[in-house]
Formats: sequence, C-alpha cells, structure tokens
Amino acid sequence: MGLDCDTCLYDLIARRVMAGDVHYRDLLDVNLPGIVWLHMLFRSIVGWSSEALRAVDFAIIASSVFLLSRCLPQSVPAWGRVATAGVLLTFYLSTSEYCHCQRDPWMLLPCLLALRLRGRQTNRLVDRDSSGLFRWALAEGIVWGSAVWIKPYAIIPALACWLVSTRIVSGTPGAWKRLGRDLAGLLTGGLLVGGLGMAWLVSTGAWADFVDIIFRWNGEYLRFKPFKGPWWIAPLGLIIRQFPWILLHIAAVPIAVVTVWNGGRRGLLPPLMAAFYLGWLFQAVVLQHCWDYVHTVPIMLAIAVLALDAAESRGGSAFRSLLLLAGCTVWTAVIASAHVSVPNWTQCATEGSNPETRDRVGRIGRLDWREQSRVSAFLKEQNAGEDEISVFSTTLVSLYNDLNIRPASRFCFLHQHLVVFESRGECIRNSLVASRQRFLVCDLKGNDQLRESVERGRSDPPCCRQDRVAFRAGNYVVLLVEGREMPAWLDVNMPPEN
Repeated sequence: MGLDCDTCLYDLIARRVMAGDVHYRDLLDVNLPGIVWLHMLFRSIVGWSSEALRAVDFAIIASSVFLLSRCLPQSVPAWGRVATAGVLLTFYLSTSEYCHCQRDPWMLLPCLLALRLRGRQTNRLVDRDSSGLFRWALAEGIVWGSAVWIKPYAIIPALACWLVSTRIVSGTPGAWKRLGRDLAGLLTGGLLVGGLGMAWLVSTGAWADFVDIIFRWNGEYLRFKPFKGPWWIAPLGLIIRQFPWILLHIAAVPIAVVTVWNGGRRGLLPPLMAAFYLGWLFQAVVLQHCWDYVHTVPIMLAIAVLALDAAESRGGSAFRSLLLLAGCTVWTAVIASAHVSVPNWTQCATEGSNPETRDRVGRIGRLDWREQSRVSAFLKEQNAGEDEISVFSTTLVSLYNDLNIRPASRFCFLHQHLVVFESRGECIRNSLVASRQRFLVCDLKGNDQLRESVERGRSDPPCCRQDRVAFRAGNYVVLLVEGREMPAWLDVNMPPEN
C-alpha cells in the first residue's frame, strides 16, 4: 500500500527539517513534534521508501502486540498468547492505509511500556518497598512524557492508571507518603522529557512559532467540525468502516468498568489494564475527531480486555469473549480473501510499491498513484523547483516528497488550512502572494465547483482562464497560477460552504 496523506506530511516536514528548514516556521504543523522526530530518526536509518516505513510500522505494532499478549496471566498456555497476537494482527492488518504509520498506534508502544512499569510500581507500593520508588517512577514518567510528545492525549490513560494504582495502594499503612514519592518521580520524569523537547524547539528556532500555532491557531482546529450534516453521520461511517471490530466495545466496556470498580488485585492486570483501556477510549471518543486511525488503538485494547476476560473467567463469560473474537477474525478473513489474492501478492513481490501496485492493493483510494506519477513527471519536465509548487488538495501532499522539493508556502495542506483556519485567511493568502509559486496542483474529485471552474474556464480573473490548464491526468490538474494571483483564484474556487 501507499502511504496516506498524514504520513506523507510527517515525511515532508521531517525531510525539510533535516535539510535545514525550521519546524512550524517554514511548514505549518498543528501537532506536537514527537511524530516528526520519529520520522527523522527512522528515515535516517531505513531510508525514504514506503516499504521501509511500513516495515518500521509493522515492527512497532508487533512490539505492542507482544506486550499486550504478555499481559495475559502466566497460566495461559503459549498457544493462547499466540492466538491473541494473531487476532490483534488480523485486526490491524485489515484496516486501511489511513490507519497505518499514524500517531495513535505508534503512541501505544511507549504507553504499554509505561503501563508495565506502573504495574511493577504498584506492587512495590503495596509491599511497602520504598527502595527505588522515586527512581522507577522517574523512569515511568519519562516514558509517559515521551508518548505525550507524540500526542498529548496520552495524559488521559496515564492519569487513569495512576488513579487506579492509588486506589489499590491507599488502604496500606503509610500509603500516602509512598504515593507522594511516586507522584514526585512521575512528574519529574515528565517534566524532564518536556524540558528536553522544549530545548530542541528553542535551539532550532522553532519555539516562537510552535507556541503561536499550538496555543493560538489550534483553538480553531479543535473547534473545527470536519463532517457536515447530522451528528450521527460520522460515528455511523466509522462503525461501517470498522465493522465488526468496533462492536467489541459493547462487551469490553462493561467488563472493564466492573474490573475497575472491583479492583484491588496486584500487578498489571486486570485493574490497571481495564483503566488503561477506558482512559484511552474516553479520550478517543470525547476529545478527538472521529478519524479511523484514532479508534484503531481502542479496538486493539478491547481485544486485549476480552482475551483477559476469557483467560480469567470460567463458563459463559469466557465462551462469550472467545466467540466474539473468533467471529470478528473469521469475518475479516472472509472479507479480505479477495484483497489478499495470489495475483496481488505476486505483483507486490515482483514489482514492489510502484504506482500500479499501490492502486491495486489500496483500501480507500483517496489518491490515484498512477495519475499522480504522471503529474510528477510533467512537473519534472518543466524543471519545477524549490518554492515553485503549491498543492491545493490535501490528498496530493505526497507530490512534494516525490519531487523532493519545498512547498511554495508553509501551508502544505492548503485547502484544509484555509477551511480550518478561517480567521487566518488573510495571513495564508499573503503568504501565497509573497511566494515564488508558478504551479498549482489540484484534485477535482469531490469538488464540483473547482471542476466546473477548471473545465469551463472564465475570462475574469485571468488566472481562471482555460489556457492556464498546463496538464491534466484524470482528476488531477496542473494550473499556471502565480502566487500573486492566488487571492483572485481562491475567491472563485473556494467552495461557498467553506
């Protein structure tokens, strides 16, 4: 599969920062820099191919799956752990490319490491073993803090786990003194990682723009409603795309709630794991947008909760959990049988991740890789260089990586940035006017107003005449529009509802 546009954006920012550009100042990014740091690290080791990053993604997910399977009781035989890992991988590998190489699944690994540290720390607190309490809490705080740099929502499951740990320990003599030392270590570790990250931002010149975007621009991003129509449209679409796996929450949530309520046993599981799952599910449903990749991790944790229920229960409860997991796995195997056919495997093995292969094995089709390769070839023939191309449509952001160039402005998700940051429209337009842009690349799919403007043309303004269409490949069109002409072009082509 090809890489989704979000992943391509992180690749673009990592590539440009490694080339000397300043994060946030030269390319707008509404996220914390942790994912860009990871791309810089992995890309410097494995290179820039899509296969290389997918190998990294698989290694990270496989490590998380291993840790989740290790959460099962020691009495569970090896085949039970292997079966649990198989169900987890079946789910993850059945999701679309939109869910792969994303922040939430990658953030799961450090969070699971921190969860294991929390379980061992809880045992020390219950045993009234004060030796090493601060040191191990410091280590745990560092791991949680690292996850927060990927996405700040990691704080929610971290807090849930600490509160459950506190409840378990609170009944023991001298508990609050030990818990105070534990909390001090956690906060120290988190602040240490936070300080190191801020030091990087300051040393690279990104701090001022980071603060401006995170604390001023992002208010609009958080309030933005990406889905039009009734409130239930987005959840319904998510249920359809992740059916039947997402229905596991119906069984897993009651189990986790009861486990937390009746918790008190030592070790990682089940109270801490249940709290971890509920905290993660809460932030995904309540605090984040209804994106597919956001809900990938809660489903993986629901699988783990049901596997734990099957391992620790007897009779009907265990049978129900096993039946649900087996049913979802069989359903996915049947549905995926055509997609993972022998011809697809043969093409992947013999041709690699070329445009034809990506189009054939892709699951969501947000990008036509063959047509984009034609656009890329045309722009290379035109000797389009640094700062001369703007990509209007979010789906085409990978074009910058294909050409290995810097965008004409810092707004590399141009259409999305114009829609989300309405109050910053003048700033965005001024940036385009001041740029060296010569070419504007658009995706006409799903944008009827833009399609009509391009196909019919108009005499006024001049930038919207039909002779400005330099090249077309399917739904993709290259326009000869200079930066100074962009305000007039946007007045005509931005959809009225935006």
